[in-house]
Amino acid sequence: MSWNDDEFLRSHLVGVVLNLRRSPKRYESFMRLACELPFEVNRLEAKDGKDLSEDFKDLFVDERGYGWHYGGKFPSSGTIGCYLSHRLAWEKMVQHAIPWMVVFEDDITFCPKLLSKVLCELLIQYKDHVDICSFSLRGKGMPLKVGKVLTHRLCVYGRDVYCAGAYLLNLKSAKQLFKYSFPMQFQIDDYYTQTWRWNLVFTGLEPRVACHDDHVLSDIKERGGRQFRKIFYSSKIIHNLVYGSSVCVSILLREYLNMRRLMAALRKYISIRFLF
Repeated sequence: MSWNDDEFLRSHLVGVVLNLRRSPKRYESFMRLACELPFEVNRLEAKDGKDLSEDFKDLFVDERGYGWHYGGKFPSSGTIGCYLSHRLAWEKMVQHAIPWMVVFEDDITFCPKLLSKVLCELLIQYKDHVDICSFSLRGKGMPLKVGKVLTHRLCVYGRDVYCAGAYLLNLKSAKQLFKYSFPMQFQIDDYYTQTWRWNLVFTGLEPRVACHDDHVLSDIKERGGRQFRKIFYSSKIIHNLVYGSSVCVSILLREYLNMRRLMAALRKYISIRFLF
């Protein structure tokens, strides 16, 4: 990276890292990497799901909508806290009219020099064609190449991908994500990738340039996993029937969303490929 590239990134974007107050060591570990980035990365105190009241959870989460999408399950405290934390980052962007932001979770790992070069290339070549670019996706997702960033393929996705460990987004996408984020109907991974709902372009890089440190226990896993069964029936037959039906509905809904995702991806693939 040249001095001009560093100055370009400093003038065009900021970063935030989502970090719980009770996890100072994670923040210190993350900042050993982040301090090598040429732009400012600020700590944003994450919401701890453990501190949320049951009344707040009932108000914030659309239990019926969430249950349809996840086989009758309810989000755990960690899942709700994670969703709220990303929502805080989008709210900060909107309040301060920040044009571009990189959102990090504190257990993400990456090569600072590579990420800096990737960000510079994205903002120079694709800023008018990309609204969100994720660097730490999981799942195959049926990637469709729409461009090239260094030696990496810039892709849209025809099937669901997940993980929100590190991603770049612009102010337009932050406004839309924040506006429709209440009530909560999806996990953060599923919500921020459904950009066809607001005519936004969601992309990722293949091969991926950041990943979660799997040796670190995530806050969601520490809170008991992503979701749990909230209602149990005394009759095992009724229990299996209710949740079996819910699972079938959630599978159908996921395939419907994947169909919409594929149609949107093909449209973006054609339009962006035509431009480049």
